[in-house]
Amino acid sequence: MDLEKSEMNALERFLIWFLVPVVFGIVLLSVLFYLLDVNIKEPLRKLGNEIPIVRSWVPDKPIRTTIGKTEGNESGKATEVEIMDADLAAKDKEIADLKATMKKGSDEVAEYQNLFLQKDQEIKDLQAEYDKLEQDYHKMEQSDETYEKSVTATSKIFAEMTPGKAAPILQKMTLAEQLLILGSMKSESQMKILEKMDVQSAADVSILLKDEVPSRDRQLAALQERIKELTRSSKTTTKTSFT
Repeated sequence: MDLEKSEMNALERFLIWFLVPVVFGIVLLSVLFYLLDVNIKEPLRKLGNEIPIVRSWVPDKPIRTTIGKTEGNESGKATEVEIMDADLAAKDKEIADLKATMKKGSDEVAEYQNLFLQKDQEIKDLQAEYDKLEQDYHKMEQSDETYEKSVTATSKIFAEMTPGKAAPILQKMTLAEQLLILGSMKSESQMKILEKMDVQSAADVSILLKDEVPSRDRQLAALQERIKELTRSSKTTTKTSFT
């Protein structure tokens, strides 16, 4: 019984003082080598090849593994190159797209510039046309003022004449001319002349005088009737000469 106890104590001492520290050290070193990425296989292989008996147990250098790693490195490099090529192609596409966008924008700017120049020319043409119309209007206005002054002067002459002399002369004129001259007179002068005109002529002129018509319209009407009267007179003269 004491012998068995003595053997157990010796085994425990061996486990505690030798085997456990060795195993723990091996595990610790393995973990450290793994964390530090230290390759211990190659030094151990070289050390084993230097021992005569152990040399036969140590395998040769793993060529396939090296080749595999080399191929893996080359494959990794090839993958990196492909990625770089893909990135370059993407950048080239972006540059091409930007150039296309810039060209499109430049074309649009040129189009807007041409449109602006066209509109500017149209505005200049319209301004020139407006200036011409304004000049024509001023000329026509001056002509109207001159004509109106002439009508006023003629009306004043008739108003200063005796009604008995003015009425027969007015009756020789067209109805529109009578209306134009009488319309430029005062009501008192109109009444005196109308009293001396025949009933029908006085009635016709009176009906037109009561309507408020712009003097310009009366002037145009008088000119139109005078033109018609001259045309009729010309036709009558022509027929008489041929007869």
